[in-house]
Formats: sequence, structure tokens, C-alpha cells
Amino acid sequence: METAILDTWLSKLGYADEGPSLYRHGDTVPENHPFASEIKVLLRLSDPIRARAVFEVEGTPAVTFLASSEDRPLSSDELDDIRKRIWNQNLVNIVVEITGDRATALPARKLNATEHLRLADARPDGPFSAIDIISANLCRRLPEWFDVASRVDRALLNNLSTTVAKISKGGLSSETLRSTNARRQAELLMEQVLFISYLEHRDIVGATYRQRRNVNRLHTLVSHTRRAGLRRLIDCLRRDFNGDFLGDDRHEPWEALTEAGFQILDNFLGRTDMRTGQGNFWNYDFSYIPVELLSGLYESFLSSSEQASAAAYYTPRHLATLAVDQALAASDDPLSDRIFDGACGSGILLTTVYRRLISLAETRRQRQLSFRERGDLLVQQIFGADTDPMACRVTAFSLYLSLLEGIDPADILEAQERDNTTLPSLAGQNLLHGDTADFFVANHGFAGQRFSLVISNPPWREPRAKERTTADEWAERAEMPFARRQVAVAFSLRAIEFLGENGRMCMILPIAQFLAPSSASFVSRFFRAIQPIRLINFGD
Repeated sequence: METAILDTWLSKLGYADEGPSLYRHGDTVPENHPFASEIKVLLRLSDPIRARAVFEVEGTPAVTFLASSEDRPLSSDELDDIRKRIWNQNLVNIVVEITGDRATALPARKLNATEHLRLADARPDGPFSAIDIISANLCRRLPEWFDVASRVDRALLNNLSTTVAKISKGGLSSETLRSTNARRQAELLMEQVLFISYLEHRDIVGATYRQRRNVNRLHTLVSHTRRAGLRRLIDCLRRDFNGDFLGDDRHEPWEALTEAGFQILDNFLGRTDMRTGQGNFWNYDFSYIPVELLSGLYESFLSSSEQASAAAYYTPRHLATLAVDQALAASDDPLSDRIFDGACGSGILLTTVYRRLISLAETRRQRQLSFRERGDLLVQQIFGADTDPMACRVTAFSLYLSLLEGIDPADILEAQERDNTTLPSLAGQNLLHGDTADFFVANHGFAGQRFSLVISNPPWREPRAKERTTADEWAERAEMPFARRQVAVAFSLRAIEFLGENGRMCMILPIAQFLAPSSASFVSRFFRAIQPIRLINFGD
């Protein structure tokens, strides 16, 4: 009955005519879909969301359909719980609950607003129809439903920024506050908080783990200022998960945290709005928040002045997705590629491509990769470098979350206890930071190595007249054109040296470097060295 009435609604509202833009429960989601994992979660009937259909616009999920039984529609609390989970995915804007010949449309964000529909009035060009969504008429009619400031990415990143600022200014010991690394200690602290929260929300560190290791929940330990308990929890996670995230400095920020700092952190974990002090907004759920969104936390850790000086700007998820689409489309076999980002920043490009490789491998093998197999895939194919050590830590954080994503917590615990399988160490091997990670130095850590794909959003920076950079030195040594002293230009030419035979590169570059008259020497040299497959211009 539910399926029949749903089909009738989808047909009358024009969604059934949109072909591949509509996914129903039981449909196969393409392996290379950028949001395959999110769509699968929405349509999985074992998940609390239990959507029956998802409609996408230009490849991004936009509307989720819920089908209730006629005799018992979802309660307002049940709907709110589902909307909260969808809001955490940061994709869908509209939720439609269908109950017999009536439907209720709601925004995914927390807003007390509903629109009611009758099946008799539904039509292909009417309210909440497919054309209403595609044409953006609905967005113009109900702009508050699409408020960008209310998205989970804005809310979470704003909260992270505020928390880091408060802790670095008044939540650490006086000795730490007087030092130059107070902010860095606050950043390290919040990275650990996010990582542990993810493990807890995914139930990887759940009741079974806590019982076996005799540890408590992070928030419980913070709210009661239990320093010894926190040390034990962090040491257990270090031993069981290893990797690079909980390194030798893992206890330093906790030892410097004062009573006031514990209170700030308690408020954050209690999902208080750190700017207003209000606690009435929806909870974050890290089991639903996309990994790429979490990798964007690096942006929140950089002040605007730091961004400008380092030319370190966050690559939006949609741009990262497009870049990876283009890069992998030109590969005969992405699962044999060695992939390198020489300016990895927060790691969104590497994270996006790694998630895609996992999906391709699992589709090819017709089963889920094990904890160890995902680790092997990461170590063998993903490489990155950045001069900022914090950037590489965030990249490792994002890659680790991608490795853990979707694996049954019981399988992870079994792999740890049976085979002593841990997260692979990436620092100094797959991920480089510091002086030897400077893309232009002769002794670069990956110098001499060759990659089948170099993908990057290099720094867009033109140094001041008297400023001398390693890019200047490399351009002189290599006798390369350095148009307008744009670092991204030198980066593109230097990247060729890291390519193996028949290697490919995918670069996000300033369009002026291709169109300005002063760039003619660069364009000539670049296109003599590489054969362009596709150039996409986002400028005017």
C-alpha cells in the first residue's frame, strides 16, 4: 500500500518522469556517484531515516520522501528526529512525508514551518513538484527554508571557531596562555574532541568497547573534570587505533586545560551555541555528518589574516567533487593509481578521491572492504604534503574517518583484538609536512617518486615585490616562466616533475593565468609539456 501510494504521488508531482534523478528504495546507486554513501543511508530501511525515495538536482540530493502508514503517520517528535539526521548530512533541504492522500512538506533545517498537500491537488507544475524544485521557484517562494546560515556546516564550523578562540584566550593555564602556541594547543584539543566524538557517535567506541577497556564517555569525563579518566581513554584509543592522530603530544592540551577550559568544552559537547550561549538547536550527529565537511574544520582554525598570508583557502566540497570526477574519468583503472596532492591543506581532495576508491573497490569485489583492506588501499595509493603540520594532521583525521566510515563497529573491534589491526601510520610516509614538504625545494620528501595522478588546488598567491620565495628559486633553477610571480603557475609546472609516464594532473588554477597576455609564456610552456584533455572556466 505504501509503495503504491508513493508511486502515485511521485507520478502526479512529476518526479517519476525525471528518470536517473530519482532514487527509490532498492535502486542501485552508481559507484561513482559523489553522494552514493549519503543516498544509501537515506534509503536504508534499517536506518532511523527510512526514506522511500530521494530526488536530486544536478547530482545533489534535494528532496527526501517518507512514506507513513495511513493509520499512523509519524509524530512530530519522530519527524524532528529524522529531520535532524538529514540536516546533519548537509545535503537535502526538503522532507516530504506521505500519508495516504495527504502529504506534509517540511524544511530539513530546524524551523517550525509546514506545508500541506492533497493528492487531488498535486500536479507536475504545482507546489513541491519536481519542476518547482528544479526551477528554484520553491527557493524563491520559501527562502527561509534554504537559509545557508542554518546549515550544519556553518553551525559546526562557527561553533568550532568560537570554541577554539575561547579556549586559546581563557581556557588554558597561564603559562600556556603566555606562550605562542596557545591557539595551537586549543586546535589540537578540538581535533581530538571531534575524532573521539565521531568514534562514539558511530558506536565504534560504544558500550562494548567502554566495558572491555574500562573507560567512560568523553562528555562524562569532561563534565566531571576527570583528568585521569581522560588520560586513560586517550591512551586506550592511541593503543587500539594508533595512526598519527593521537600522537606523542596527545596529553599536552588536556594538561594545560583549566577548570574554565573544561566548562567551555562541556558547553561545546552539550551542543550549546558557543556564540549566543543558547542550547536549543539540534544536536550534531557525527555518524551522519559527511567526512568532507569535517575536513573543512581546518578553514575554521585559520583566521582571515592567516588565510591571506598563506593563500590557504578551503576547497568547497562541490569543487572537490568535480575535480575528482574529472581526474578519475581519464584513468583506465583508478584502483591502480598513485595519487598525490602537493598542497593538501585540510585534505578534502585526497579525502574525496579516497572515498571514491573505496566505493570502486567494493563494487568490483561485490563486498565491503575490511578494516585492513581499507588501510592497505590508503597506504598504497594516497599521498600528500603541506608545509603546515596542522594541515597534515587534519588530512590524516579526514582520511582516517573515511577509512572507518560504514564499517560495522564489531568488525573493527574484532580486527583490533584478533589481528592487532590499527589505523596505518601516515606521517613521514604518505603525508609530509615541514621544510621537505615545500613543493619547490630540491630535497622535497617525494622528489624522485612518480605518481599517475597529481591533483591539487595550489596556493593562489603573488608575492610582494621584494619578497623572495622558494617558488622564485625553483623557477630560476628550472628556467621556467613565472608569469606575474603567481605561485599557482610555478606549482603547475613543478607538478610535471612528479608525474610518471602517461601520468595525469588535475589543477584548480586562476583563470587569468591562461587568458592574460602576460601569461603567454606560461601557456606555451605548459601545453608543450602536457596534453590538455579538458579546461573548465568558472570565470566570466
